[in-house]
Amino acid sequence: MVGDMDNSGSLNAQIIHQISSRIRSKVAFQTQQQKFVNWQGDAEFRGDDFTATVTFGNPDVLAGSGIIITHYLQSITPALALGGELVYHCRPGEEGSVMSLVGRYTGSNFISTLTLGSARAHASYYHKANDQLQVGVELEASLRMQDTSVSFGYQLDVPKANLQFKGQCVSVRSSRSRFYCSLTGDAVEFSC
Repeated sequence: MVGDMDNSGSLNAQIIHQISSRIRSKVAFQTQQQKFVNWQGDAEFRGDDFTATVTFGNPDVLAGSGIIITHYLQSITPALALGGELVYHCRPGEEGSVMSLVGRYTGSNFISTLTLGSARAHASYYHKANDQLQVGVELEASLRMQDTSVSFGYQLDVPKANLQFKGQCVSVRSSRSRFYCSLTGDAVEFSC
Protein backbone atom coordinates (compact mmCIF):
# COMPACT_ATOMS: atom_id res chain seq x y z
CA MET A 1 0.00 0.00 0.00
CA VAL A 2 1.40 3.36 -1.08
CA GLY A 3 -0.26 6.75 -0.70
CA ASP A 4 0.39 10.46 -0.78
CA MET A 5 -1.78 13.20 0.76
CA ASP A 6 -1.29 16.92 0.22
CA ASN A 7 -2.13 19.82 2.55
CA SER A 8 -5.68 20.21 1.20
CA GLY A 9 -6.53 16.58 1.97
CA SER A 10 -6.32 15.28 -1.60
CA LEU A 11 -5.11 11.69 -1.75
CA ASN A 12 -3.39 9.48 -4.32
CA ALA A 13 -3.14 5.86 -3.23
CA GLN A 14 -2.37 2.40 -4.62
CA ILE A 15 -2.92 -1.02 -3.12
CA ILE A 16 -1.06 -3.84 -4.85
CA HIS A 17 -1.67 -7.45 -3.85
CA GLN A 18 0.27 -10.43 -5.22
CA ILE A 19 -2.44 -13.06 -4.87
CA SER A 20 -0.21 -15.87 -6.15
CA SER A 21 3.00 -16.18 -8.14
CA ARG A 22 0.94 -15.71 -11.35
CA ILE A 23 -1.90 -13.39 -10.28
CA ARG A 24 -1.54 -9.76 -9.20
CA SER A 25 -4.22 -7.20 -8.43
CA LYS A 26 -4.05 -3.44 -8.01
CA VAL A 27 -6.48 -0.75 -6.93
CA ALA A 28 -5.60 2.92 -7.39
CA PHE A 29 -7.69 5.93 -6.43
CA GLN A 30 -7.47 9.69 -6.30
CA THR A 31 -9.49 12.16 -4.25
CA GLN A 32 -9.69 15.94 -4.25
CA GLN A 33 -10.55 17.03 -0.74
CA GLN A 34 -13.38 14.65 0.26
CA LYS A 35 -14.56 13.61 -3.24
CA PHE A 36 -13.43 10.62 -5.29
CA VAL A 37 -12.11 11.85 -8.65
CA ASN A 38 -10.63 8.73 -10.23
CA TRP A 39 -10.30 5.11 -9.31
CA GLN A 40 -9.36 1.95 -11.13
CA GLY A 41 -8.84 -1.70 -10.43
CA ASP A 42 -6.92 -4.23 -12.44
CA ALA A 43 -6.00 -7.89 -12.40
CA GLU A 44 -3.04 -9.46 -14.18
CA PHE A 45 -2.43 -13.11 -14.95
CA ARG A 46 1.02 -14.28 -16.06
CA GLY A 47 1.30 -17.62 -17.82
CA ASP A 48 4.49 -19.37 -18.89
CA ASP A 49 4.61 -17.46 -22.19
CA PHE A 50 1.84 -14.83 -22.01
CA THR A 51 0.36 -12.03 -19.91
CA ALA A 52 -3.33 -11.08 -19.75
CA THR A 53 -4.66 -8.00 -17.96
CA VAL A 54 -8.09 -6.45 -17.42
CA THR A 55 -8.55 -2.93 -16.03
CA PHE A 56 -11.73 -1.19 -14.91
CA GLY A 57 -11.52 2.61 -14.79
CA ASN A 58 -14.03 4.80 -12.96
CA PRO A 59 -16.84 2.23 -13.22
CA ASP A 60 -20.23 3.66 -12.22
CA VAL A 61 -23.06 1.14 -12.60
CA LEU A 62 -25.76 3.65 -11.59
CA ALA A 63 -24.70 6.26 -14.16
CA GLY A 64 -23.81 3.64 -16.78
CA SER A 65 -20.27 4.88 -17.34
CA GLY A 66 -16.74 3.57 -17.16
CA ILE A 67 -13.80 2.20 -19.08
CA ILE A 68 -12.70 -1.40 -19.53
CA ILE A 69 -9.24 -2.13 -20.93
CA THR A 70 -7.95 -5.59 -21.78
CA HIS A 71 -4.39 -6.51 -22.79
CA TYR A 72 -2.96 -9.76 -24.05
CA LEU A 73 0.74 -10.26 -24.84
CA GLN A 74 2.02 -13.60 -26.18
CA SER A 75 5.71 -14.55 -26.47
CA ILE A 76 6.43 -15.72 -30.00
CA THR A 77 10.16 -16.20 -29.39
CA PRO A 78 12.25 -15.43 -26.29
CA ALA A 79 12.86 -11.93 -27.72
CA LEU A 80 9.57 -11.17 -29.53
CA ALA A 81 6.12 -10.74 -28.00
CA LEU A 82 2.95 -9.77 -29.90
CA GLY A 83 -0.54 -9.01 -28.69
CA GLY A 84 -3.45 -6.67 -28.59
CA GLU A 85 -5.31 -4.11 -26.53
CA LEU A 86 -9.04 -3.45 -26.48
CA VAL A 87 -10.45 -0.30 -24.86
CA TYR A 88 -14.19 0.06 -24.34
CA HIS A 89 -15.74 3.17 -22.82
CA CYS A 90 -19.28 4.22 -22.15
CA ARG A 91 -21.17 7.08 -20.60
CA PRO A 92 -24.76 8.22 -21.02
CA GLY A 93 -25.39 8.84 -24.72
CA GLU A 94 -21.96 7.68 -25.87
CA GLU A 95 -19.98 4.50 -26.12
CA GLY A 96 -17.11 3.24 -28.23
CA SER A 97 -14.20 0.90 -28.50
CA VAL A 98 -10.69 1.00 -29.92
CA MET A 99 -8.44 -1.95 -30.70
CA SER A 100 -4.67 -1.76 -31.03
CA LEU A 101 -1.98 -4.24 -32.01
CA VAL A 102 1.18 -4.28 -29.91
CA GLY A 103 4.66 -5.70 -30.23
CA ARG A 104 7.76 -5.80 -28.05
CA TYR A 105 11.27 -6.87 -28.99
CA THR A 106 13.82 -7.38 -26.22
CA GLY A 107 17.57 -7.63 -26.77
CA SER A 108 20.40 -8.10 -24.31
CA ASN A 109 20.59 -4.36 -23.55
CA PHE A 110 17.55 -2.81 -25.24
CA ILE A 111 13.76 -2.96 -25.47
CA SER A 112 11.69 -1.62 -28.36
CA THR A 113 7.89 -1.45 -28.51
CA LEU A 114 5.30 -0.57 -31.14
CA THR A 115 1.54 0.02 -30.74
CA LEU A 116 -0.65 0.56 -33.79
CA GLY A 117 -4.31 1.45 -33.58
CA SER A 118 -6.94 2.99 -35.81
CA ALA A 119 -6.40 6.45 -34.33
CA ARG A 120 -2.83 6.44 -33.01
CA ALA A 121 0.66 4.99 -33.21
CA HIS A 122 3.21 4.77 -30.42
CA ALA A 123 6.82 3.58 -30.62
CA SER A 124 9.51 3.49 -27.93
CA TYR A 125 13.12 2.41 -27.64
CA TYR A 126 15.17 1.98 -24.42
CA HIS A 127 18.89 1.23 -24.47
CA LYS A 128 21.23 0.52 -21.57
CA ALA A 129 24.60 1.48 -23.02
CA ASN A 130 26.56 0.47 -19.91
CA ASP A 131 26.23 0.52 -16.12
CA GLN A 132 26.39 4.34 -16.11
CA LEU A 133 24.36 5.40 -19.20
CA GLN A 134 20.74 4.68 -20.19
CA VAL A 135 18.84 6.39 -23.02
CA GLY A 136 15.32 6.21 -24.37
CA VAL A 137 13.23 7.72 -27.13
CA GLU A 138 9.47 7.73 -27.64
CA LEU A 139 7.26 8.76 -30.58
CA GLU A 140 3.50 9.22 -30.34
CA ALA A 141 1.17 10.25 -33.17
CA SER A 142 -2.57 10.76 -32.93
CA LEU A 143 -4.57 10.98 -36.14
CA ARG A 144 -7.75 12.02 -34.33
CA MET A 145 -6.05 14.89 -32.49
CA GLN A 146 -3.65 15.59 -35.39
CA ASP A 147 -0.84 15.73 -32.89
CA THR A 148 2.62 14.20 -32.71
CA SER A 149 5.24 14.23 -29.98
CA VAL A 150 8.78 12.96 -29.62
CA SER A 151 10.54 12.50 -26.29
CA PHE A 152 14.19 11.76 -25.60
CA GLY A 153 15.53 10.96 -22.16
CA TYR A 154 18.79 9.90 -20.58
CA GLN A 155 20.18 8.92 -17.21
CA LEU A 156 23.87 9.15 -16.42
CA ASP A 157 25.16 7.74 -13.14
CA VAL A 158 28.56 8.74 -11.75
CA PRO A 159 28.81 6.40 -8.74
CA LYS A 160 32.29 7.51 -7.61
CA ALA A 161 31.01 11.09 -7.26
CA ASN A 162 27.59 10.00 -5.97
CA LEU A 163 25.91 11.96 -8.79
CA GLN A 164 23.02 11.15 -11.09
CA PHE A 165 22.11 13.26 -14.12
CA LYS A 166 18.71 12.91 -15.77
CA GLY A 167 17.54 14.75 -18.84
CA GLN A 168 14.45 14.83 -20.98
CA CYS A 169 13.51 16.74 -24.10
CA VAL A 170 9.91 16.66 -25.30
CA SER A 171 8.86 18.06 -28.65
CA VAL A 172 5.19 18.47 -29.51
CA ARG A 173 3.91 19.45 -32.93
CA SER A 174 3.70 23.05 -31.70
CA SER A 175 7.53 22.99 -31.26
CA ARG A 176 7.28 23.29 -27.48
CA SER A 177 10.33 21.82 -25.76
CA ARG A 178 11.05 20.99 -22.15
CA PHE A 179 14.45 20.30 -20.64
CA TYR A 180 14.94 18.76 -17.19
CA CYS A 181 18.15 18.34 -15.22
CA SER A 182 18.57 16.71 -11.82
CA LEU A 183 21.63 16.54 -9.60
CA THR A 184 21.34 14.22 -6.57
CA GLY A 185 17.70 15.14 -5.98
CA ASP A 186 17.98 18.91 -6.56
CA ALA A 187 16.07 19.71 -9.74
CA VAL A 188 16.36 22.59 -12.17
CA GLU A 189 13.90 22.89 -15.05
CA PHE A 190 14.32 24.81 -18.28
CA SER A 191 11.55 25.47 -20.82
CA CYS A 192 11.60 27.14 -24.22
